[in-house]
Amino acid sequence: MNDIVDLIDMIEKRPALYLSRCTISALKAFLDGWQIRAPKGIINLDVLVYFQHYIEDYYEISGHSWDKIILLFSQDEYDALNNFFIRYNEIKNK
Repeated sequence: MNDIVDLIDMIEKRPALYLSRCTISALKAFLDGWQIRAPKGIINLDVLVYFQHYIEDYYEISGHSWDKIILLFSQDEYDALNNFFIRYNEIKNK
Protein backbone atom coordinates (compact mmCIF):
# COMPACT_ATOMS: atom_id res chain seq x y z
CA MET A 1 0.00 0.00 0.00
CA ASN A 2 1.64 3.19 -1.18
CA ASP A 3 -1.27 5.54 -1.57
CA ILE A 4 -2.36 7.75 1.29
CA VAL A 5 -5.99 7.57 0.10
CA ASP A 6 -5.95 3.79 0.60
CA LEU A 7 -4.34 4.26 4.00
CA ILE A 8 -6.94 6.77 5.19
CA ASP A 9 -9.73 4.48 3.98
CA MET A 10 -8.25 1.62 6.00
CA ILE A 11 -7.86 3.80 9.10
CA GLU A 12 -11.48 4.92 8.83
CA LYS A 13 -12.66 1.30 8.93
CA ARG A 14 -10.50 0.30 11.92
CA PRO A 15 -8.88 3.32 13.59
CA ALA A 16 -7.85 1.43 16.74
CA LEU A 17 -5.72 -0.87 14.60
CA TYR A 18 -3.58 2.00 13.30
CA LEU A 19 -3.76 4.73 15.93
CA SER A 20 -2.51 4.67 19.50
CA ARG A 21 -5.70 6.53 20.50
CA CYS A 22 -8.82 7.23 18.46
CA THR A 23 -8.14 10.95 18.27
CA ILE A 24 -7.45 13.47 15.56
CA SER A 25 -4.04 14.21 17.11
CA ALA A 26 -3.06 10.54 16.83
CA LEU A 27 -4.24 10.50 13.21
CA LYS A 28 -2.20 13.62 12.38
CA ALA A 29 0.91 12.14 14.01
CA PHE A 30 0.42 8.85 12.15
CA LEU A 31 -0.03 10.55 8.77
CA ASP A 32 2.95 12.85 9.38
CA GLY A 33 5.11 9.81 10.13
CA TRP A 34 3.76 8.04 7.05
CA GLN A 35 4.74 11.00 4.87
CA ILE A 36 8.26 11.19 6.32
CA ARG A 37 9.01 7.55 5.66
CA ALA A 38 7.60 7.60 2.13
CA PRO A 39 9.93 7.73 -0.85
CA LYS A 40 9.26 10.86 -2.90
CA GLY A 41 6.74 10.42 -5.65
CA ILE A 42 5.33 7.18 -4.24
CA ILE A 43 2.53 8.53 -2.06
CA ASN A 44 -0.10 10.93 -3.35
CA LEU A 45 0.47 13.78 -0.89
CA ASP A 46 -1.56 16.20 -2.99
CA VAL A 47 -4.62 14.81 -1.21
CA LEU A 48 -3.49 16.24 2.13
CA VAL A 49 -2.53 19.58 0.59
CA TYR A 50 -5.97 19.81 -1.05
CA PHE A 51 -7.59 18.71 2.23
CA GLN A 52 -5.80 21.49 4.11
CA HIS A 53 -7.20 24.08 1.67
CA TYR A 54 -10.65 22.52 1.83
CA ILE A 55 -10.71 22.66 5.64
CA GLU A 56 -9.51 26.28 5.65
CA ASP A 57 -12.29 27.22 3.21
CA TYR A 58 -14.94 25.10 4.94
CA TYR A 59 -14.32 26.56 8.40
CA GLU A 60 -13.15 29.96 7.10
CA ILE A 61 -9.93 29.80 9.11
CA SER A 62 -6.33 29.73 7.91
CA GLY A 63 -2.93 29.68 9.53
CA HIS A 64 -3.44 26.39 11.38
CA SER A 65 -3.14 22.76 10.36
CA TRP A 66 -6.26 20.84 9.38
CA ASP A 67 -6.29 18.84 12.61
CA LYS A 68 -6.27 21.95 14.83
CA ILE A 69 -9.02 23.61 12.79
CA ILE A 70 -11.27 20.56 12.95
CA LEU A 71 -10.58 20.16 16.68
CA LEU A 72 -11.57 23.78 17.28
CA PHE A 73 -15.03 23.06 15.87
CA SER A 74 -15.47 19.69 17.61
CA GLN A 75 -16.51 18.65 21.10
CA ASP A 76 -13.33 16.68 21.78
CA GLU A 77 -10.52 14.75 20.10
CA TYR A 78 -12.71 11.71 19.38
CA ASP A 79 -15.44 13.87 17.83
CA ALA A 80 -12.77 15.67 15.80
CA LEU A 81 -11.58 12.32 14.38
CA ASN A 82 -15.13 11.55 13.27
CA ASN A 83 -15.43 15.02 11.77
CA PHE A 84 -12.17 14.46 9.89
CA PHE A 85 -13.66 11.43 8.14
CA ILE A 86 -16.86 13.32 7.34
CA ARG A 87 -14.94 16.20 5.73
CA TYR A 88 -12.47 13.81 4.05
CA ASN A 89 -15.29 11.80 2.47
CA GLU A 90 -16.86 15.02 1.18
CA ILE A 91 -13.79 15.76 -0.93
CA LYS A 92 -13.14 12.13 -1.80
CA ASN A 93 -16.63 11.70 -3.24
CA LYS A 94 -16.44 14.84 -5.44
